[in-house]
Parts: sequence; structure tokens; C-alpha cells
Amino acid sequence: MSEEADPVWCRIASQVSRTNRCERDSATATNPAPTPPSVPYTLPTVNAPVLQFLVIAVAGWIQRGQQNTIEYLVEENRVLREQLGKRRLRLTDDQRRRLAVRAKPWGERH
Repeated sequence: MSEEADPVWCRIASQVSRTNRCERDSATATNPAPTPPSVPYTLPTVNAPVLQFLVIAVAGWIQRGQQNTIEYLVEENRVLREQLGKRRLRLTDDQRRRLAVRAKPWGERH
């Protein structure tokens, strides 16, 4: 095998592609500024405890936001029930159906 046919890594138009040296040489004949051969980009390694800490931090942040939302909705329900008093809540069939759809997954989990 000749040296011209050895595959090398070349950067072409901001992309890394594999080509033959002879193809690169023919491309540089039309383009007077040859690009230096480069290696494909490798991702930096991340320390496992650092990654674990970041995942736990994000999960805690999300959980805190969800808990605040739940607490607000529970308090809102209390206020609305106080305003309703002892009167019975009249629901339409559509409202009853919407509530049932939302309650079904919750009922299956508990």
C-alpha cells in the first residue's frame, strides 16, 4: 500500500472527516491554504463523585419546586372549601370526567 492512500484525519469546512491523503492533496491544489491534520474531538472525563453531586443537586432543586407547588395547591383548596362552606359542589359530567382522568394514575400508585 502506498503512502498516498493511507487514511488521515482532516478538518474540512468545520467538520472532522476521514479521507485519503491523495484526496486531501487534490483539495489543497484548489485551496491554497491547506488545513493541518487533526484528531477527532474527545470529551473530557468527569469525576464520578462530581457528576453524582450535580445530579443530586438538580434532583433536590426540582423536588423543592414541586413540593412548593403542592403546598400552594393544598392551601388553595382549603381556601376554596372555606368559601364554599357547607354547600355541595355541583360538577358537570365534563368536569367529573376531567377529574377522573387526572385521579386515575394517582389512584393506581396508592
